[in-house]
Amino acid sequence: MKLSILSWRYWVPFLGVTLLVAAVVFAGTRERVSDEWTRSYPIEPGGRIEIVNVNGSIEATPASGSKVEIVAQRVARAGSVESARELLAGTQMIEAVDASRVRLEVKPGSPRGDVEVRVSVRVPKGVAVDLRTSNGAVVAAQLDSAVSAATTNGGVRATGLASHEVTASAVNGTVEVSLAQPLAAADRVAISTTNGRATLELPSASLASVHARVRNGAIDVDDAGLEWEVKSRTRVQGTLNGGGAQVKIDAHNGAVEVTTS
Repeated sequence: MKLSILSWRYWVPFLGVTLLVAAVVFAGTRERVSDEWTRSYPIEPGGRIEIVNVNGSIEATPASGSKVEIVAQRVARAGSVESARELLAGTQMIEAVDASRVRLEVKPGSPRGDVEVRVSVRVPKGVAVDLRTSNGAVVAAQLDSAVSAATTNGGVRATGLASHEVTASAVNGTVEVSLAQPLAAADRVAISTTNGRATLELPSASLASVHARVRNGAIDVDDAGLEWEVKSRTRVQGTLNGGGAQVKIDAHNGAVEVTTS
């Protein structure tokens, strides 16, 4: 019996070292290849930009001129440089462009391939955006037209917006929205997350009717300055400056916070 115990004590460390070495060798076989894909498009005032991604983030910020500018950083990883290059070459950047619309869809060539595409888009004044990705964050900053932003696994951060219409959603991630311009009565804001936190910062001069709801979580609206119609642990309904713009915030498993500035 003693011999059996000693043998096990020596065997366990040996096994652990063997597994560790195997893991290191396997990790070392991953090769990385990257490139940069760029485009520039004219677009009419009041036009729309659509970006659809799969694995990777999307960032939208103001353009300095009247053209849409897109830069996509593409990274492929595989067991060899040749395989990584094949994955990168097979990644399609599908464009649909006319005078009032620019649409880019990223489509990996292989569903099993490891390809990440980080898209950055510069948005001309007065142009709306629709930004969607499956795995990655969506960031929109200081835009002045309608914003729609959605991700499945990641967060949405839309800040400094002077937009009359904002829709932001995530399945697994935090959604954060802040407005730089007060809401008018005809404006609309809709924020939702399934697993995460939803936060909204409104200018105090906004005309807003706020509806907030959680299933499993908490609502914090004490700093919003609302006039209450309904206030409970899971549901809040109130108005700011007499009401107006429809503001809806929904978190299934998480929390809701509304503040004014």
